Amino acid sequence: MSEPSARAGRALFLDRDGTLIVDKVYLSDPAGVELIPGTGEALRRARELGYKLFLFTNQSGIGRGYHTIADTHRVNARLEELLALSRPVFEDICIAPEAPGQPSAYRKPRPGLSWR
Repeated sequence: MSEPSARAGRALFLDRDGTLIVDKVYLSDPAGVELIPGTGEALRRARELGYKLFLFTNQSGIGRGYHTIADTHRVNARLEELLALSRPVFEDICIAPEAPGQPSAYRKPRPGLSWR
């Protein structure tokens, strides 16, 4: 029986705003998505090294009524398009739509944050 690969199970859990794209408060328009320089190359390299990519994003603008979950999905789709990597870029995307103070299982930086 062979040993599991040293790369097996590698994953990066990434925030969207301010990490992959320029943070624009309550971004709801895909036209406003602006990659942070070097993001596409860094994610491409991570995938080459065997990392699976997961995206976590707090989107309190949904809970506050500023935009919809559909807007967030369009922004995320634009992010994937701009990355110019084979799709899907992310193994899964976890969106916390609640405003601060509302109960949430996934809102960062919740100490009990876990994957579904």
